[in-house]
Amino acid sequence: MAAGRVKRALSDFEIDREQQRARMVDALLHRPGRLVCKPEVFLVDLDGTLADVDHRDPFDTRRCDEDPVNASVLAVVRALQAQYRIVLTTGRK
Repeated sequence: MAAGRVKRALSDFEIDREQQRARMVDALLHRPGRLVCKPEVFLVDLDGTLADVDHRDPFDTRRCDEDPVNASVLAVVRALQAQYRIVLTTGRK
């Protein structure tokens, strides 16, 4: 019985915390004089995001040309391409 009350109180606490976060975000985005705009570009990482590196050591850059494309990420990138510039990034040397 006590465990149920603790769980319910924890849930109420989590709900309150999420409501506070939502109010804070709302206040930040709707401040008078604050310019809110959509991004002009999307940054897309190559290794491990657009390119699947599961078949190799991610630090072995000699085999990058063997990386298959992550189809689901590519689909999102292509959809974004209609409205945004896409900038591919990498941590490769």
